Amino acid sequence: MLKVQLTIKTSYLSSWGAYEGVRELIQNARDAEVEGHKLTVDWRNDALRIENEGTVLPLKALLLGHTTKEGRSDQIGKFGEGFKLGVLALVRAGHPVKIRNGSEVWVPSLERSEVFDEEVLTFRIYGGREAVNRVRVEIGGISKEAWLKMRECFLFLHTPKASDVVVTSSGTLLLSEALRGRVFVKGIFVQTDPDLKFGYDLRDAELDRDRRMVESWNLRYHTKNVFLAAMNKRKTLLEDFEGMLETPTTEVETILDAYSSLAVSEETAKEITSRFHRRYGEGAVPVANLAESRE
Repeated sequence: MLKVQLTIKTSYLSSWGAYEGVRELIQNARDAEVEGHKLTVDWRNDALRIENEGTVLPLKALLLGHTTKEGRSDQIGKFGEGFKLGVLALVRAGHPVKIRNGSEVWVPSLERSEVFDEEVLTFRIYGGREAVNRVRVEIGGISKEAWLKMRECFLFLHTPKASDVVVTSSGTLLLSEALRGRVFVKGIFVQTDPDLKFGYDLRDAELDRDRRMVESWNLRYHTKNVFLAAMNKRKTLLEDFEGMLETPTTEVETILDAYSSLAVSEETAKEITSRFHRRYGEGAVPVANLAESRE
């Protein structure tokens, strides 16, 4: 049996609980699936299992900062810390965790370090098992109700109907009322913005340190681009667009900047103009405020 003690203070990211731990482990597993290792997530008997086929974790995966994802835009994680911090959050919250890794079983716990005279995250690694080319993380103490609530935060685990999404190169517009205002990044829930007209799954967006929020300007920029690109593909969104301009939503707060026109096709621009003139008359000119109207 090998014992590995990580130099992570147990109170680090103290606001993280069971959901954040599960989120980080599913995120890692999703990245592995993108690399070709089939992902399975299932729940039974108050235990959640997250499994990837055709891969094993090297021992250096326990090094803080070790990553194979740096510079890869198709991967969600990039800093080499999610696996360790996710396990820490779960064990700290009282959830037993077991990682079946190839021919080994990794069992994490909080143990006192004689070197630091502090409790640290410790992995006990047991060998001698039948070698299976897979990684399976088993998390105990997760009720069915808790898991069903968590599951809603991962779009790739409950794919919306095709009629409820518009996929663009900038991200995906989510049309269902249940997802209104919900913001995802690469399929993982980040935050809710009540000023959004639709839901969004963004391809690229900078998150805060706790992965709970997209910076305000960044959010407006990306949601605007996704919506305009979606409007080019689904003309039924033109009516929504008209209403959003009259009662501004987060999506259209930056809609009139110098670059917005680049995201709208000529056909869509003509249809917007035609609808505006039919509603307000051929001589009407759109303005953003009273000062513009006086000019």
